[in-house]
Amino acid sequence: MLIALSACSGKKNEEHSSHHEHSGKTEEEAYLATIAQSTNKYVISDQKTVKVGAVTGESEFSGTGYIRSDERRNVKVAARFEGRIEDLHVKYNYAYVRKGQPIMELYSPTLNTMQQELRYLRQYPEDAALLEQARQRLRLLGLSNKQVREIETSKIPKSKVEIESPAEGFVLFSDATAKPAARMQGTNQGNGMGSMGEETASLNTAQSAEGSRPGVLRKGNYVKAGQTLFEVNDYREVWALLSVDARHQSQLRAGAPVKVYSEREPARYTTGKIDLIEPVFEPGQKFVTVRVYLPNKDLHFKENALVRAMIASGSKEVLTVPNTALLDLGRKKVVWLLTGKTPQGKKIFEAIEVKTGSITANATEVISGLKEGQEIASDAGLLADSESMINAAALKE
Repeated sequence: MLIALSACSGKKNEEHSSHHEHSGKTEEEAYLATIAQSTNKYVISDQKTVKVGAVTGESEFSGTGYIRSDERRNVKVAARFEGRIEDLHVKYNYAYVRKGQPIMELYSPTLNTMQQELRYLRQYPEDAALLEQARQRLRLLGLSNKQVREIETSKIPKSKVEIESPAEGFVLFSDATAKPAARMQGTNQGNGMGSMGEETASLNTAQSAEGSRPGVLRKGNYVKAGQTLFEVNDYREVWALLSVDARHQSQLRAGAPVKVYSEREPARYTTGKIDLIEPVFEPGQKFVTVRVYLPNKDLHFKENALVRAMIASGSKEVLTVPNTALLDLGRKKVVWLLTGKTPQGKKIFEAIEVKTGSITANATEVISGLKEGQEIASDAGLLADSESMINAAALKE
């Protein structure tokens, strides 16, 4: 009996020892399985960590764009009769003119016929009604009362008539305010010195071709009745057309305050608000265009000048991480998440992909991939050295 009990006790001790060894081997294997992972996914380090926190405050994001004249302030002058441009007193776009200043002179057979009619009726002042009708026909052709009186009193018929500016401001001939949409798309989609070179080349090409465009008026050109000759705009109010990354589309709202900075004076800004979120995308456009009406009484903003803007999206609670904790891999952004520790107390970090939102000087908004309270490496760049280059394709989706 004693021999049997002793044998049984020895068997139990042997089973317990075997189970303990087996259990210890499993924990060791689990640990080894973690540290044996490729450095593309796991890194062991003593680096300090920061906690992912939620903050409440005014969120804002940036946009870039250019200045364009406010088309609502354009005063158009159209030809009211067919004719030929005999002379141009103002030959360049954006020349500043006064109200009543001559812009060009037109010759027209129709105008000559009406002049002769007025001069003939002038000889018969008793027929006042017909004389007034002749004057009115000339006024309807765009002549001022002063010009009509000059025609009546002149002994020699005028072969040409001056077209005057109806307002004070800057002259804009045909195609002067054409949208630089193609250039702006190239600027937003490209990057680096290469895109700057392409933009400069396209701008030079456009400028060299300006003189050969069929819409630009030149001395000797024929014009048709109803054709726009020129426009005048005082530029006291302008549009800022801003391109905003599509990821901020849900944050855009009409009336949101905007600070617009000109590249001419980076420290100075003008305050406005979003007046219109354009509902139509141009071909190939990958951003949202918003329109901001800006006061420009001192003519600070120039046509087609490049600007940048900061747009406020309102107060909300968001998760943020320090900019240093984020590693940008191009199409993906990564943080090193603390997942455990080694028996020696070393920290084990796992590469996790995150989706980001707005960016400030010190922090970046995290839309998905992390939870509040999780710990991440404070400097992601230090963990991505030559021995731990991240394979973006291997990241956890």
